[in-house]
Amino acid sequence: MIDEGGILIVARVAFLAAAMATFGSALFPFYAVGRDDREQLERRTRPLVFGAAVLALLSALIWLALVIVDFGGTDAASFVSTSKTILFETDFGPVWLVRLAFALLLVFVAASRLSTVATLALATVVLGSQAWVGHAAIGGTINRVLQIAHLLPAGAWLGGLPPLALALRQLARETAEHKRALRILMHFSSMGIVCVAMITVTGMLNTWLVIGRIPNLSEEYDRILIVKIELFIAILALALLNRLHLMPKVKDPSGGGIVLRLLCWSVLLEQGIGVSIIFAASILGQTSPET
Repeated sequence: MIDEGGILIVARVAFLAAAMATFGSALFPFYAVGRDDREQLERRTRPLVFGAAVLALLSALIWLALVIVDFGGTDAASFVSTSKTILFETDFGPVWLVRLAFALLLVFVAASRLSTVATLALATVVLGSQAWVGHAAIGGTINRVLQIAHLLPAGAWLGGLPPLALALRQLARETAEHKRALRILMHFSSMGIVCVAMITVTGMLNTWLVIGRIPNLSEEYDRILIVKIELFIAILALALLNRLHLMPKVKDPSGGGIVLRLLCWSVLLEQGIGVSIIFAASILGQTSPET
């Protein structure tokens, strides 16, 4: 049976994955296609943005509820009193109030089909709020800025994979659309290169600020961190395989459709590795980095 700690990790994973998917899916139309095709792509990705936003809100509520229970809110009366204490008398309470308010507003904006810019702005705040939760919150302003600079490119890259897979699956059906699919792939790949560079640099700086040393296998926190790094290398290797081996073959008029289908499966595999990275990050968030 899964204990409360395990459920909390699942809630953290669900929130981070959903927040990244919301941010990455809302951002996707702005770089994947030109202005003429942006509105059509926004319509296609809108259900994905809304579904991810709902999951982000629900998982955030579950996460907060588990924190309240952990602080002593084990029955109805103590749950209410502990909720008030956490939300209004602690340093991290306002962070949760802002997170939930923006997550709720994000759901309404995504459902009402208002400006995609507004949706993206709200999704940025919801994802960026993670910088005030966990180890980054213990540090100062530099820690939080680095964490935001780590979260947003990660959200753009990993969160952009679901709309990319959706677009590739739709465009693979028509031979005339293969060139368009290649342009989307090239734009996503170029964006991914920038994101990977930012993730790598901010990840190294964050690691140094948190543990102040090179990771080693003798510490639990370090072992989980090493697994996370290995998963990052794996998803990076898969992305490079797609860029250097599969993407050039999309131009082939006879086999472009097959290659696009292979790319769809590859992108799905990338999503799986991405969720594993988020899972490792969530465990790190509940593990003490102290030796």
